[in-house]
Amino acid sequence: MSIVSSAYIAHSSAPCLCKQRPCANTLHPSPAFVLDGGHGGARQSFFASKLLPPSLSLPHVFSELGLAPRKLHTSAAASTMNAAADGAPQALQNGGGAASQSNGHTSDFSQVLEAIQAVYAPTSSNDTRRQATEYLEQAKRDPNAPSHGYTLAADQSQLVHVRYYGLGLLEYTIKYSWDDLTADQGAELMSYVLRLANAVTENDQAYFRNKVAQLWTEVAKRSWGAEWLNMDEQLVSLWTMSLHHQAIVLYVLETLSEEVFNREDATAGLRGSDLGRACVEIFTPLQVLQEQLPTRDKSLDVRCGDEGWLKRLCDNLGWCLEQDYQNQENVRSSAAKTMNALRAAMPWIIPKAIAATGVIEAVCKALSVPVVELQLV
Repeated sequence: MSIVSSAYIAHSSAPCLCKQRPCANTLHPSPAFVLDGGHGGARQSFFASKLLPPSLSLPHVFSELGLAPRKLHTSAAASTMNAAADGAPQALQNGGGAASQSNGHTSDFSQVLEAIQAVYAPTSSNDTRRQATEYLEQAKRDPNAPSHGYTLAADQSQLVHVRYYGLGLLEYTIKYSWDDLTADQGAELMSYVLRLANAVTENDQAYFRNKVAQLWTEVAKRSWGAEWLNMDEQLVSLWTMSLHHQAIVLYVLETLSEEVFNREDATAGLRGSDLGRACVEIFTPLQVLQEQLPTRDKSLDVRCGDEGWLKRLCDNLGWCLEQDYQNQENVRSSAAKTMNALRAAMPWIIPKAIAATGVIEAVCKALSVPVVELQLV
């Protein structure tokens, strides 16, 4: 397990589609998705074709499972990437890549919802649950998966496991299809992640917010410092919104520090030089950079402001210690995550920056308070 991830393990675990079903990892869709639902052994297939047959409409499927269908509120932004009226994929279709992997089968959005419901329905048989899970795995390869994923994840009226699956659709495209996307498709996918990060609330599960932060990091490893030059500005904007938005920023900073410089992440390693320069640029105070690296490449315009993240992290740690941290769990959590972000940066940061920002003093003060979370960092 990554050092980074350990700091963000929530008390509640992320939803697992493998629960209460036989193990099945195949990504190939089964010929038909069979519903028996425990209703007298009646068996009906409805994933054998692209659209549901008239005899098995969406409300009927839910009634078979003893569930009521939940209406999905599709945003205007996401609808621009949905299929056109004739059913042809309109956006994020990666040439022949994703389309060919879906075996010529475009997953219908309603079928995705039905499959998720089937996985979690208490009346579903193990075989139904297994086939639904296989279908959901295959749906990740669909050219419309990012649009579907954003629509699911952004809809706060959906249950958390439905929204979390939406994040999984985005993650699959970022990790396995990024190189096949056009510039416009990549920008659209990035905008999905940014909008989700801005929209998190304190009511969202910790693992959901952490997953959004992970998606931000995955996009950054692939495009920051190249196509994506204003990430620091967006992080600073997110930083000023709330403590749960700050948690996303802290996750991103810590993860980038760990994965860019420890050379263990293959994706970050491919762009290690560019990402390393960008990290040094945004963490270090501008005055220290000008003094210590006067001949550095100034064409890499990725920073926002003069203070740098090292100073912001120290200031945030001091702010947390001035609050009623004994009785405010979110403040203690913010302080611990800030300490983790500072720890991750220490092996590679310019020593002069450590002295200029008072890192040692801030950390020693934090370690002296009777808070176990800080002392265990």
